[in-house]
Amino acid sequence: MGLSTLDFVVAFRALGSRTCSVADLRRALKAQTSLMEKGRRLSLAEALAEEGILALHWAGELAGPAPVDIRSDPATLTATGELFLAADAATETELDRIIDVLARPADPRTLKEVPVPPSLAGYDIAWEVGRSRTGSVYRGSKRGSSEPVAIKVFRQEVFPSIAACRAFLGKMSPGSSDLGPAFIRVLEAKEADGHAVVVQEFVDGAPLETLLAERKLSLRRGFEIVARAAAALAPVHAKGRAHGRLSTRSIFVQNSDRPKIDSAVWPEDAAPADDVASLGGVLYEIAAGVPPFGGFRSTKLKPPSRFNAAAAGPAERIILKALARNPARRYPDAAALAADLDRFLRHEEVTADVEAREASPPSKPAMRSHPRRKREIVIAAAAIISVAVSLIVYKVTRSGSHPPDSKPAPVASVPPPAPPLTPPKAPPPPPAPRPDLRKDELARKGPLKPADEIDFRMRATGLLAKREFGELDRLAEEALIRGPERDWAHHYRAVAALERGDAPAALVHADRAVALGADTPELHELRLEIRLARAEYRLVLEELDRLYPREKLSLENQEILRLGRQIEQDKENAALFIRRGALYLHRRLASRAAEDFQKAVTLGESRAFYFLALALREDQRVEEAGEALRRFIAAHGNLPGAEEARALLASLPK
Repeated sequence: MGLSTLDFVVAFRALGSRTCSVADLRRALKAQTSLMEKGRRLSLAEALAEEGILALHWAGELAGPAPVDIRSDPATLTATGELFLAADAATETELDRIIDVLARPADPRTLKEVPVPPSLAGYDIAWEVGRSRTGSVYRGSKRGSSEPVAIKVFRQEVFPSIAACRAFLGKMSPGSSDLGPAFIRVLEAKEADGHAVVVQEFVDGAPLETLLAERKLSLRRGFEIVARAAAALAPVHAKGRAHGRLSTRSIFVQNSDRPKIDSAVWPEDAAPADDVASLGGVLYEIAAGVPPFGGFRSTKLKPPSRFNAAAAGPAERIILKALARNPARRYPDAAALAADLDRFLRHEEVTADVEAREASPPSKPAMRSHPRRKREIVIAAAAIISVAVSLIVYKVTRSGSHPPDSKPAPVASVPPPAPPLTPPKAPPPPPAPRPDLRKDELARKGPLKPADEIDFRMRATGLLAKREFGELDRLAEEALIRGPERDWAHHYRAVAALERGDAPAALVHADRAVALGADTPELHELRLEIRLARAEYRLVLEELDRLYPREKLSLENQEILRLGRQIEQDKENAALFIRRGALYLHRRLASRAAEDFQKAVTLGESRAFYFLALALREDQRVEEAGEALRRFIAAHGNLPGAEEARALLASLPK
């Protein structure tokens, strides 16, 4: 039918600002259709002016280039879509396409900066750290204080009137200190030179939405973050309150992987069940790489394992229970969800028992990050976003503990059996291996041509973006079977193997990619993650040599300083101490490295004993190094890195 994105935006703005009624827009659509039949093409804004519904300048403002955030007003989005469907002006497929385009995060490079209002007093502005459709975010500090704050300056056109702007500011909740440290405090909300300005606690990290878009989340890491967010919400739910607007936009991830939740607006009618469903939608997007309900009127949920085979099993059951249509079938509150997520992360049996058909259809159009919404209009409330993105430290997963050695039970003495009267029959020969028909079929296709290789690489990039690691692995495998052998195919197979927890296979492919000439920072970061997973810490130092050669010494210093700032914010994170200690050790600062590794051990990370031994040996403390190695081997003797540790222990002078 040819509905344009601009016509949809005009109708959305008109209904959201109450500039026009649904009846007015129907009349304009009818006039637009009749004029089109006569060969005259008008936009919806022009039809509104032609029919005398709006003055020309008002219609022009509705069609202006100002950004629009369709997530901020789900009720108006529903009304807009139903308007075009009722008028036969669009199909559901067209609406899906338009909503998908408008719901994507805007590229900051395409947006204009919103300057700090001159009348905003009492703050020292450092620099702009982010930009969105609704405004600019600046890092600054209150005059006379060194504590950083985030200052969000909204675009004037975000609000249809000064009254709407003031109503929005009135809904802010300055303080929020009673919620706990996991919530972002609103420090001040005011109007300055016609702009809404909200000052919040500064978060050194990025929204979960950004990490998903940049493909920086594995399933396990994403579930760990949501488990912490749910645990932070548990005391709030215990008091009968609920956030009501949870999404990948409102959950920020600090550089320590600790979540911070935007606490600006708390709808009064929100219930804990709403938060559980919202967190279920976040978990779905982490697992599947897509929102739980795609489409304008989608009512059927596809299991996340349809998009990502690694999500099958307990992870999928947790997601489906959180999204259950009947609130009584969901987790009762965030504490119960956090408990089941913790069981999943500890490889224990989970309690979830809900099937896909029980999952809740959205009561509103798909919001791409909001699985369920019943909220009234709060214009731009979800837009207080700080997009200061910095490197997230990869957290080393702890290995499970080993059962204690038990003494063997005494064995009774049994006389040897009598020799057989006839020699035993020879065992049958092993069956011949079955031919791999798939490989034979692929090989018969012949080598990839240059155009085929370009197509394969583009498809692989798309699969990685969707986090469809099973399909990615099969595509890269086909490229290797057909040949010629390419480093990029081994790289993708290594990524897929590490994602499914097969570190040995990941290492084989990563090493082969290097042997074929690949030398990218992404590959060395991947190899670093593999070595950490295998506890091969001497090889970790070799990967650091590749990431930070001598000519990049300043980059390594910057990374050490950045980790130091993170540690100041999260002094209980053993992974941060291990990462900084490894960099100190790489810089030959053995004493400082030993202090960081000892701190990691104190925090319960026994893998750090191996790193500690390396630092102690470098610092000529051989006896202490030997003791640290023995402790590491006793705790983690089954890990590949234990062979390194045994060799190092044997090489120490007695």
